[in-house]
Formats: sequence, C-alpha cells, structure tokens
Amino acid sequence: MKIVFQSRGGKLTAGNPGHGGPVPFAYGTADRSAGRALLEHFSGVRHIVAVASGKGGVGKSTVTMQLALSFCAAGKKVAVLDADPNGLSIARIAGLHEAGYSPAKAAVLVPRTEDGIGVVSLCGRARATFHQHRAPHRSDQSSEVHSDGSSKAASAIAELANAVGGAIWNDVDYLIVDLPPGPEPTYEFASCFGPRLNVVLVTIPSDVSGEVVLRSIAAVERAKARILGYVENMKGYLCPESGEIRPLFPTGHSVALRIAQLGEVPFEPMLAKLCDHGLTLESWTMLDCTSYLKEITDNIERVLEPGARIDITHN
Repeated sequence: MKIVFQSRGGKLTAGNPGHGGPVPFAYGTADRSAGRALLEHFSGVRHIVAVASGKGGVGKSTVTMQLALSFCAAGKKVAVLDADPNGLSIARIAGLHEAGYSPAKAAVLVPRTEDGIGVVSLCGRARATFHQHRAPHRSDQSSEVHSDGSSKAASAIAELANAVGGAIWNDVDYLIVDLPPGPEPTYEFASCFGPRLNVVLVTIPSDVSGEVVLRSIAAVERAKARILGYVENMKGYLCPESGEIRPLFPTGHSVALRIAQLGEVPFEPMLAKLCDHGLTLESWTMLDCTSYLKEITDNIERVLEPGARIDITHN
C-alpha cells in the first residue's frame, strides 16, 4: 500500500542546515550483547516504537504516554518502557510512580495502569543504578563518557536489560519506548535494537529544535533502524473562543527534515496538571488534543502494515 504524508520541502542532509557541512558527531560503542538480551525479552512484542528527540524540553515523554493512550483507546495491547535515565517521568505521568513489580512463578509481572497499559520505568526496579548516570544541567546527559570509554547510554542499556529481564512481555501489540534525548544516546539504543526498532522523532516549531533533530535522524539512519516520521509538538494552541489553532511560537521551523510528518499536536494547557496526577484514558479523552494523537497513531499503524511505504510530498 502507499501512504502519503505532508512534509516540509528541501534537500535531505545530515549536515548543518546553515552551512551545508556534516554535523560533527561522535558515535559511541553500543552494547550489542545487552541489546540482543533486550530483543529476546521483547520477542512477544509485535511492534517496538521508540520516541526520540534531538534535545530535551520538546515534550517527548508526554507524547510517548499519549501515543500509548491513543493505541489503548483503539483496543490495542500496549506497554511503555521508560529508557530515559535523565527524566524517569513516565511512571509518574502514568500514575504509577509508587508501583513496584509483582512476583509471579517464573518472572515478574509488569505494573499496569487502570487502563491496562503496562509500564516499566527505571524507578520501578533500577532507579538507584540509573541515577548514577545522571549529570545536572544537560539535555543530552546520556551522551557523556565513562573513564573506560563507554558511554553512559551504553551503560544504561545494560542496566535496562537487567531491569526488564524478568518481566513478562507476552501478547503486546505496541511497546512504546521513551528514549533519552540527543543523537548519541539515540544511536546507542537504535544500534542495539536494529531493524526491529521503529523510531518516531519529536520536535517543536523552532529552527533550533529542527536543526538538532537532524542529527538524531542521521544517528538512526546510521544505526539502520527504521524512521517512521516526526511529530511536531506544541504546534500552536487551540483558541477556546474561535476553535482555531493559533501560533504558540513566533515562527515555525524552516529546517527541511525530509522525513514523513506523522502529525501535529497543539499545546494543551491542562495536560501538565493531568500528568502530575496520573494521566488516565478517561481524563485524556476529555482534552482537545486527542484527535490529533489519533491521527498520528492511525498513521503509525498504516506505515507498519506489511508492504506499506511512505511518499513525502512537499508544502
């Protein structure tokens, strides 16, 4: 089948859009043995969709949870894996920040929200270990390097494999993975998962965000994982009086990403409050942004169908 998405026009480049040259980027050494272990744990998962970004502060984690809720609303069996040691926010957004693992005969049961979404967050089992990898005031903390030359993202992957090793992952349609921000940790994770990983990139309407997400696109391509497209988050706000989407940022980004735009999500004033108290399907469906997320998950489903391909048309 053929799917056509709208995307901004321009020349595909992994270089600096302002200078045309290659983006300097030091790729680390991914822990492939840990990646293989993760893939074995996820053998019962139909689709692995990772949510990544070029930088922090673009709403990646809230988009991750909303994608999970949208798939859940469509009747899919969903689980979310918080692989971002910098934030550890998914469990709190899901209302499970106090939840631990439940013992079973041969494994541990994944904690679930009241809507049935499985959530594995590092704060549930390996929080203390992951906090050792954190450094303050950096949006790409996982790209730092240990004294032995290994990146902190690679260490996080190894710890993540231990954290999810005993969990039961059978019969999951979509595993949504919240990745650390930045190109280097994105590359580390994408290298470990390889072709099984489907990546959705999150950006906001600014040139700065657009430029840095180019580097994450190059990282995913180098790792030979699959890019499904990008989501432009906080794309204006819904005016309560007119019902129209009005600009939130002075201008949109003019950077040509040259990957499919899966959709746009307007700024939702009530979302932060709901996330602080635990985002549920009931509370989320009351928001105006839900239809935008449904369009995105519908597009993801269609792209993942066998034989589907994406043609990019230009504005």
